[in-house]
Amino acid sequence: MNKMSDARIFFSYARRDKTRAEEIYEALAAVGLTVYRDTEDILPAEDWRGRLKGLITQADGIVFVMSRNSVRSEVCSWEIETAAGLNKRIIPVVIDDVENSLVPPEIEKLNYIFATPGRDLDAAILLVRDACTTDIDWVRNHTKFGERAHEWNRAGKSPRTRILRGDELYEAETWLSVQPGTAPTPTALHREWIAFSRAAANRRQRNWLVGAFSIAALSIGLGIFAEFNRQVAAEQRDRAETILDRGSQTANDLVFDLAQRFRDREGIPQELVRDILERSRGLVDQLALEGENRPDLLRSKAAALTEMSVTLARQGALDAALSAASDAASGFAALSAAEPEKEQWRMDRAASLDRLGDILLSLDRRSEAEAVYAESLALNRDLVLARPDDPALGLNLAVAFEKIGTLALQDKDVDGALKNYGRALALRERHEPDGRGLAVVLEKIGQAHLAREAAEAAEEAYVRSLSITRTLSARDPSNTRLSRDLSVINQKIGELRLLQDDTEGALTFFQADAEIARRLYQSDPGRIEWAEDLVVSEDRLGQVYWRVGAVAEAEARFSRAYEVARSIANAATGRTVQLDAASRAAQKLSLARFSTGDSGGALKTAETNADDLRQSGELAGNLAAALNNVAWYALFAGDPAGALAAAEEATALQPDNESFALNRAHALMLSGRTGDAREIYLKHRGKVVGGREWPLLVSDDFSVLREHGIERGLMREIEDRLELN
Repeated sequence: MNKMSDARIFFSYARRDKTRAEEIYEALAAVGLTVYRDTEDILPAEDWRGRLKGLITQADGIVFVMSRNSVRSEVCSWEIETAAGLNKRIIPVVIDDVENSLVPPEIEKLNYIFATPGRDLDAAILLVRDACTTDIDWVRNHTKFGERAHEWNRAGKSPRTRILRGDELYEAETWLSVQPGTAPTPTALHREWIAFSRAAANRRQRNWLVGAFSIAALSIGLGIFAEFNRQVAAEQRDRAETILDRGSQTANDLVFDLAQRFRDREGIPQELVRDILERSRGLVDQLALEGENRPDLLRSKAAALTEMSVTLARQGALDAALSAASDAASGFAALSAAEPEKEQWRMDRAASLDRLGDILLSLDRRSEAEAVYAESLALNRDLVLARPDDPALGLNLAVAFEKIGTLALQDKDVDGALKNYGRALALRERHEPDGRGLAVVLEKIGQAHLAREAAEAAEEAYVRSLSITRTLSARDPSNTRLSRDLSVINQKIGELRLLQDDTEGALTFFQADAEIARRLYQSDPGRIEWAEDLVVSEDRLGQVYWRVGAVAEAEARFSRAYEVARSIANAATGRTVQLDAASRAAQKLSLARFSTGDSGGALKTAETNADDLRQSGELAGNLAAALNNVAWYALFAGDPAGALAAAEEATALQPDNESFALNRAHALMLSGRTGDAREIYLKHRGKVVGGREWPLLVSDDFSVLREHGIERGLMREIEDRLELN
């Protein structure tokens, strides 16, 4: 059979692109691909989502005809999300230029095939065919096993039906172990189904052994054979248990070790880390399932999940981290409930709750995090009361105090924060002198002192923290957690120096902070946490350069901050915070460029920011402010019509915001509409806008206009009538 004809492709496109899509569809069919598309494969009365999902599930890959229309199509978006959720191979075929910010996140990391006007369509189709048929045998099994796993899932994950048996199970396990490098990853459901099938097979084998020996004993009727039966069965069981023990412990050690090693190392892409951890978790799940309810295996699984949650959270995969942390906490809770007298289960439970609380707090689920931290604190206190000299228990209690202290500081309860941080500090100094935990709690204490404006106490804590962190980082330079700690404490001391009016000292610490942040970001640009750190570091450094009058240096730092912030906002799914950060960075960059005389550059940055906000449909207030900036810079770029359009759009978004009226008046004046401009200039006299009197705002703006050679007769008239002369 022709392997090309075995490749089944789902064809996703926007209806507005039907003409071009039809050409591509026919060309794909002509090179031997089986192509599904909804126009002919779905009946009018069918549940279209259900039918489309069925077609996507049956397909070996997805060809997405990417255009301005398809990236805005709700149906296409759903099709791509569905395909990505099933880990299908997605092949983007570009037919016209598309703004990067509009490209679906599932698509932007892939290699595009271009079939735009002027390109050789035949060559593009051959590339699509090659992409569709690469590793097709393995991919066909991905599809086949995926369909059957979904059937098993829909049947309620029955232990008796729709599971793999015999050679088919061996084939599936072999398939899972030999994934080609470019092939789509198996889904969690793939792994669960195969692991469940193996566990069922093992149980059947154990039952068969016991049953076979029992029948033999009865049929022969000899007591000696019955005794032999028991001995052999026991040997078989012990051998199976030994193998399971070794395999389970090896697998759990693997996940635990991988999670810890990947957590703090540079140069390992986060997607690779997640994939390795997910595959390792699948192995742990399989072995734990085979071990049924054995506490040792369940504990190992929960511990591995706890470590996974930390690694995933540090890479910005908060939903996946929450899932792992919740599963871990539930596992330890079950163990503790079954054996409440066992200290180890309570220790494990407390540690898992701390990790779970951190992730909940990162997701802004404050009340849930607070409850989790309180439970952890109670558990740790009870444990330390029983064994007050145990270092591990003491350090666990220190962590719990730090969590409660951080919540208190967020509530502006500085005394409560310092009280809990002080308890943690005493435990750390007793059990872990000069360790990382001591440096971290000292940084927190400094932050609390700063909140009550006790600069000397804050500096003492910060400097001590810096000394410890420098020593630890020098010993282990590839440890990214220590590198990030060093970045943070440099930034904290820099901020303190600014409060003390020591700008040069602040600059030294902010430069050190930014250098570390750049190195971390460059080691893995896809890691959201490090990208956000770099935005903050570059922005802070830019502000200090601006403060000392180094405008060109400030512009370079603001430019880098904006570039990275914008890349995060375009890549994120829930991206309100990232959009806001990018918007604020754009404002600073525009101002810096304007100050260097680059009015065109300032305008371009402001326009790009406004376009990003407009396309997102979020943060209407930010969009209005961005449009007001566009209006201002357009005045100096010689585009009064553009300034007027932007000012009017900003006013339409926020009609009650009087600060937008001033740029509208300037644009009307420069467009020759003197009467309309005069009306606005005089309408707001006597008002206070943004904390300043309206006439002073007008006077300041007129001064800047004149500095750039812009003068109109109306300006003198308005100054006279507002009594500014």
